[in-house]
Amino acid sequence: MAWETVLVERLRYYINDLDASPTWSDAQLVKFITIGAIQVNESLRTWISDYTINTASGTISPDPTTDGSTAGVSNLFVLKAAEIIARAEIKTLLATAGFKVTDDRSTIDTTSAVDAAKIKAGLFKDIYTQAELDFTRGNQTSGEAILAPYTSRDSINYYNNNRSV
Repeated sequence: MAWETVLVERLRYYINDLDASPTWSDAQLVKFITIGAIQVNESLRTWISDYTINTASGTISPDPTTDGSTAGVSNLFVLKAAEIIARAEIKTLLATAGFKVTDDRSTIDTTSAVDAAKIKAGLFKDIYTQAELDFTRGNQTSGEAILAPYTSRDSINYYNNNRSV
């Protein structure tokens, strides 16, 4: 399915996991997207077509990148996945950081890494919450500006099934 390539790439760029040796594998990002899709599907059941999502096999049906009945829902899947990843990163940091040791004149303080991760997770949550609110108010392409620095009018018309915007 196209979503496995398109949404994984969007998510990788959104979370800035672009190194030659990325933190997250494509399979892990697919898993995060499917978990996020389940949460979005439950939250927006009234507004979107019902998706069949299987986290074990990493499938979403119909393909959210080609399903014209709910344009833009794939953006919400990516934003929710990023929020989940940010929360997971906090848990990982808490195991190795988040402490302060003072011994005479020297101090080791790793609490700022945890604080920064919390801020990032809060930001991702706020962005998703606003995009979901916009989506329920009729902005079917909500989140698109967050996921791409520039989107042409042709792209917006495509997502809106060629309706005038």
